[in-house]
Amino acid sequence: PSATVFTLKLQSKYDAPVQMRITDATGRAVESKANLGANSTIQVGANFMSGTYYAEFTQGNQRKVVQLIKVR
Repeated sequence: PSATVFTLKLQSKYDAPVQMRITDATGRAVESKANLGANSTIQVGANFMSGTYYAEFTQGNQRKVVQLIKVR
């Protein structure tokens, strides 16, 4: 959980760019980024309201979903 921002470290053994999409608990897209570096660090969620979010990362045919919880 975070009260400010989420710092996400992307790690992959592949060099292909990563696509990110963040949705809220209802499935509504709240943020997306394309062509992220395969081994980079990003910060998201500075303007998110309190609640549960899901960050979906796609690289080629690989997919990973991470739950993010924003608290007051």
